[in-house]
Amino acid sequence: MACAYITDLATLIYNNLGAPSDVSISSIQTKLVSTGFLGRLNNSINTSYSIVSGDISPELGINEQSLYSQMYISEYYSRKINQIIGGTDISWTSIGDGDSKITRSSQTEVAKVYKDLKKQADEEITRLTNAYRVNASEPSTVDYAPPPIN
Repeated sequence: MACAYITDLATLIYNNLGAPSDVSISSIQTKLVSTGFLGRLNNSINTSYSIVSGDISPELGINEQSLYSQMYISEYYSRKINQIIGGTDISWTSIGDGDSKITRSSQTEVAKVYKDLKKQADEEITRLTNAYRVNASEPSTVDYAPPPIN
């Protein structure tokens, strides 16, 4: 069983997605503590986190958690796009009764919405990754002297 901060992170992700019915906090938590998914984080930011007894070791810092949650969100939207393209996800915009009006939203329109959401998540991943790398980098020299003022 994952530790409390992974459960909290999974709950935060679930709530940020709008509490969708197709995933649960438990399924998000399971994904977060999977070796393959954690490997993506390690590759992104050049770290060496590992899964030990169903938990991430060492504990993720706040910056890593932010990036990791965005990675999950991006993957979630990718799955939704694939479901729509595969025709397994049908969205209804309205169902009438009086004159028997039924309107079905276009799968293309729904896919575009998810594509935009995925793009936003991917942009946030890029931003967080770059910020992490800048903040985690060590100085290239310790004998820095400012340039002379002319």
